[in-house]
Amino acid sequence: MKIDESIKYTLDDLRMVPLYSEIETRNIPLTSFLYTRSPEKIFKFRLPIVSSPMTTVTESQMLARMAINGALGIIHRFKDLKWTEEEIYNTHLIFKEQNSLKSENVIGGAIGINGDYIERANMLIECGVSVICVDVAHGHHILMKKALEELFKILPDDIHIMAGNIATHDGAKYLFDLGVDSIRVGIGGGAACQTQITTGCGTPLALSIIEAKRCKDNQHIGYKNKTIIADGGIKNSGDVAKVLALGADFAMLGSLLAGTKASPGEVMQDSTGRWTKAYRGSASAESQRAAGKTKLRVEGVSATVPYLGKLEKVLETMETGVQSALSYSGARNIKELQEKASFIVVSNNSHIEGTPHVNRR
Repeated sequence: MKIDESIKYTLDDLRMVPLYSEIETRNIPLTSFLYTRSPEKIFKFRLPIVSSPMTTVTESQMLARMAINGALGIIHRFKDLKWTEEEIYNTHLIFKEQNSLKSENVIGGAIGINGDYIERANMLIECGVSVICVDVAHGHHILMKKALEELFKILPDDIHIMAGNIATHDGAKYLFDLGVDSIRVGIGGGAACQTQITTGCGTPLALSIIEAKRCKDNQHIGYKNKTIIADGGIKNSGDVAKVLALGADFAMLGSLLAGTKASPGEVMQDSTGRWTKAYRGSASAESQRAAGKTKLRVEGVSATVPYLGKLEKVLETMETGVQSALSYSGARNIKELQEKASFIVVSNNSHIEGTPHVNRR
């Protein structure tokens, strides 16, 4: 048994210190990239935002609207191949009909590490998916290695391969060394996740990102184009700015997007008159039953989130918040933000002071 008694901090424990800035406009580009094994194939995004491959977050509407807005959507893996194929076909139709920004139709699809994962990967590629996300709860695992070895035999070099989730330096190195292009970092911090309660396992997202970035920076030259996706527990645009400053290249959002018009499901009115939409973790009992599982290992919950209207409104809030963070830090792009950002640890009272408290008693 080992015990690390040093304190590990969450995003709420950290604040970025405002620095001298020569940025005269907050319209700062947030251009981000995903690389592939092919040097000629690089995917460019206007926003460093990824929609989570969850049943209540990403299906055809979300997939298309994320692409139209210069972000990335990843369709979930919890329905059969025929349904998934039809959803991707619908995605292409929506993109063609509604895209007025001349953005590239880059979309992602999730697969598992057993069952139909090879067949699903082949189908996704045939349907025009550019990003394959190997989606498991614990990516630092022998079954991930075995699955990736099989996938690399069939996946073209111009497909971006994302895998995860991991939470440690060793987990990041494990996946990077296996050859994946990006890793999803974060275990147990999602809004609908109860892994840390059910299993006692997990680490704060801030620590996990720091460790993954340290791995990326200190290991091999070959890690230069590897990408870190922060996933879980991101509650607002300030959190997006923090994870980018800590070393992530993209932020994956679940609950923040589940309440938009682009997410699956109907808008409902609760007993208080609030308009809401359903949101459930991929490891919730409902999600597992929907996927056909009989023996349930529940590490997620089902809930509702406030209805937020158009996806574009949420993405704009994320964009402007991160742009302002760069301005406060004197950074002209995300790379400069990571180089310049300075963090302090704040007390709980400081955290409260930094949140709206008008009329609070």
